[in-house]
Amino acid sequence: MGMEKIGSVKLNYDYYDGIDLYSEGSSEDELLEIVMHHDENEFNRITADKSSWSVLYHLSYMRGNIVEWLPIGKNDSVL
Repeated sequence: MGMEKIGSVKLNYDYYDGIDLYSEGSSEDELLEIVMHHDENEFNRITADKSSWSVLYHLSYMRGNIVEWLPIGKNDSVL
């Protein structure tokens, strides 16, 4: 299937069978629109303006605290 790059994220489709077992529903389109058309420094304002759980959950800077302690380097792969 190959690779796709969205922003600085590389998606490896070699292990993706094309079937999504989970979906955020219509909010996925909203999230994709936000991340494709806005800079990361705008996310805090957007999460406050949207008052959407899904947008807050996925784009809040506070979520970085969950994994910031992990020793993940710039050249590491994450599954």
